Amino acid sequence: MKSLSVSLSVFMFFLLAGCGTPSDVVRNNDDRGRFAQQVNAETSGVTLDQYLKRLHGVRVVGEGRKAVIQIRGVASFTLSTEPLFVVDGVRMGNEFAKIYDLVNVADVRSVEVLTSNRATLMFGNDGFAGAILINKRES
Repeated sequence: MKSLSVSLSVFMFFLLAGCGTPSDVVRNNDDRGRFAQQVNAETSGVTLDQYLKRLHGVRVVGEGRKAVIQIRGVASFTLSTEPLFVVDGVRMGNEFAKIYDLVNVADVRSVEVLTSNRATLMFGNDGFAGAILINKRES
């Protein structure tokens, strides 16, 4: 009974915090550290950092252009822990502020989160801290 009340309180926390319900996220996970996700929640008035907070394995600290984005499990004393951002197949670098200005959440079709191992295989050292692949809708 105690675990039920803890589970209910955790669910209420995420619901009230604006993270959406579990049915708001459609996941296509594979065994190679790749999470293809599409958030089906209403996106009007949602900023990119708020959108990324809803994704599994993504940690967002701060708000707006100054937010710091990290993928769970990445730690380094000397290297950047911000993931590589790839928009429609083009490497955009590790600066979230640049992506924040470039991507309108209403135009996002899907987001894939790659863990550091998978991203390093695909992008070399640029993908050390993981990668976030953003696919926009065709205009």
